[in-house]
Amino acid sequence: MCGSWMKTKLAYWVCQLAGWGGVVGLGQTMDWLQRITSPTDAHAQDHLFLPLSCLSGLLATHLIRMIILRGQWLEMVQSKVLFLYGIALFVTALLLSLFGTYFFTTAPIKETRLETFTAALLINSSLIGA
Repeated sequence: MCGSWMKTKLAYWVCQLAGWGGVVGLGQTMDWLQRITSPTDAHAQDHLFLPLSCLSGLLATHLIRMIILRGQWLEMVQSKVLFLYGIALFVTALLLSLFGTYFFTTAPIKETRLETFTAALLINSSLIGA
């Protein structure tokens, strides 16, 4: 029993770190390629934005997992679980997007704060939902 629990816990953390680490790696690679193809200040951004966003995402998804386990969601009817997960996903993505838009004010050139927030909401929803 204990060995199975440890394997599950290890698999969870490997997936969390690989998933969010992959997002950081892909984002940094895309940023690097963008800088090579058009080396201007138009792409200036806070280099801590992506790692901090992913750390926030990791903490948020871990919190959702704790809520699921403590609330015994896996014991509930599937339709109720989907409803609760939808609410948790939306609230979490909304909070992370507001946080990112508020604290990281260096939006790309010609992009309004609303456009930045909307893009962040779509991206956060996709990442957290995955």
